[in-house]
Amino acid sequence: MAASELHFLLVPLVAQGHIIPMVDLARLLAARGPRVTVVTTPVNAARNRATVDSARRAGLAIELAELPFPGPQLGLPEGLENLDQLLDDVSSTTYLAFFQAIWKMAEPLQGLVLHCPSAYFLLAVHNLSTHGVYDRVGDDELEPFEVPDFPDRGLVVRGWAPQVTILSHRAVGGFLTHCGWNATLEAISHGVPTLTWPCFADQFCSERLLVDVLRVGVRSGVKVPAKNVPEEAEGVQVPSGDMEKAIAELMDGGSEGMVRRSRAKEVAAEMRVAMEEGGSSYSDLTDMIHYVSELSRKSSHERDGSSMTLPFAVAELRSNDSDKIEAGAALSLQS
Repeated sequence: MAASELHFLLVPLVAQGHIIPMVDLARLLAARGPRVTVVTTPVNAARNRATVDSARRAGLAIELAELPFPGPQLGLPEGLENLDQLLDDVSSTTYLAFFQAIWKMAEPLQGLVLHCPSAYFLLAVHNLSTHGVYDRVGDDELEPFEVPDFPDRGLVVRGWAPQVTILSHRAVGGFLTHCGWNATLEAISHGVPTLTWPCFADQFCSERLLVDVLRVGVRSGVKVPAKNVPEEAEGVQVPSGDMEKAIAELMDGGSEGMVRRSRAKEVAAEMRVAMEEGGSSYSDLTDMIHYVSELSRKSSHERDGSSMTLPFAVAELRSNDSDKIEAGAALSLQS
């Protein structure tokens, strides 16, 4: 089957950190010939439409398919369709309603994705709601504040920060990162040394990659995942003296700092080569397209009569234990 006859269906979790790489993947796939559809909600489609429209003007066959978000049916405000919009509301009931809406959206895709909520998670959410744990958190603890004598040298971006734009600026000599995979790749690809502050899950593995393997990062001193751990727990917070030392090390103008910055630029150059035609990443994507093409061809030939091949689907949902469930499938139905 020719690449131009393939149709990829991409279904990201409704969180900007998941939608961005899915749209990037859509552009890469479409550049090789296949048609690509990214499925999301109206609000998220609007937030990413400029990128998709730009790709379409460049001749790439990318579409945004919108599914209504059932949040209002579960008591959520109209227009609340993205995880980062929940930052101002930390109540467990809001989070539960949001993920219930996601699960409700998943019903048409259950032939592609299996999602089994954890009984322990549901019990924990019930107990948090019953005992009003979040209701006892004072609003003043969440209020923003201005750093004294530092009012004009910083910028606070509410919502999703334009990280790639920031990393591309020549004035940026270092970058504090939580070591999420998107942030990690973006910092590496722009040749910017990093100060690492992992929060949970695989972010500690990404920290080791930056500091120990690639040697382009400096540890802030976080030792314990912040999720489900009291803020005052040992290893969660970093003493101010340790933080000052880490920043000084990152910005060091001596031989060690020069080696780190040189190494960061070297790794960035290697990444660019990997993504160019003939590079390892380019070849891996080619192999995936060929695999899906062969899978679709076999699926069509195994059925009698004419057949209709449904899109190859890549879907993801966030499971309750923070693991990501991913599924890919190519289905064929009798026309």
